[in-house]
Amino acid sequence: MVTPNLLETTVSFDYGTTDAYGNTATVSNTFTGSSTDTVTATLSNLTMNTVYHFRVKASNELGTVYTQDSTFRTVITGITGSVTDRAGNTYATIGIGYQEWMTENLRNTILDNGDTIPMVLDDSLWSETKTPAYTLPECDSSELPDYGYLYNWYVVNSGNVCPDGWHVPTKEDFEELIDYLGGASQAGGKLKEKGTTHWKYPNNGATDEYHFRALPAGIKDYNGVYDYLGMEGNWWTSTPYGDYHAVFVRILYNYPNIYKANSYRKDGMSIRCIKDK
Repeated sequence: MVTPNLLETTVSFDYGTTDAYGNTATVSNTFTGSSTDTVTATLSNLTMNTVYHFRVKASNELGTVYTQDSTFRTVITGITGSVTDRAGNTYATIGIGYQEWMTENLRNTILDNGDTIPMVLDDSLWSETKTPAYTLPECDSSELPDYGYLYNWYVVNSGNVCPDGWHVPTKEDFEELIDYLGGASQAGGKLKEKGTTHWKYPNNGATDEYHFRALPAGIKDYNGVYDYLGMEGNWWTSTPYGDYHAVFVRILYNYPNIYKANSYRKDGMSIRCIKDK
């Protein structure tokens, strides 16, 4: 904010990675009025995920004044990459805000200690399992690479199932993502894959504008009952809730919202990994 006090005033921004600055961006217009004006400048060629210092400089015939030093951090939004898990599966990744996420549901079957995660398909056996296990969504086999596997929370809690340098997101990791996307009322739509190839009609609010490609693999509940393919996506967090539950997030086909709740640890849900900071 600049108040010229009826004097012709030029404004610029000093900025850099330290408080020595080293770069200047000049505001193209000058200010001469008596009111307080908001000034902005466009900065280019910044390094992503970097803290920058800046200050505003205002000069007129009475001299030059500076604001106090302030900082901002650049995001990594839109940066793409890939990562490979211990079973040899490779996943695309995307930067959203200050986080890097996998854009595919996990398909890994090997924990970081080398243990193989058992696959449990029998419904009654699934309902009795209190150790790490995964199962398959009830889709065509050709669609498994898209939907990924469903894991109970004992997988999340037993060791790192994500690629090295990555982890199952905490509740707070998802909250940061949701806040960056503008809040829970619209974040689900911004994360969902567009169209009805995987999501059932009408797939309300789906824009996938950050290329997260959230998919509706459904859920296998603690009784071994599978349901909701195409209707909802459910993703574990690593955050426990009491002695028998854990926190998860859910996106539905008929709403743009994203929901956060808790469920039984024996439930089978998808996993999306996030890169360690």
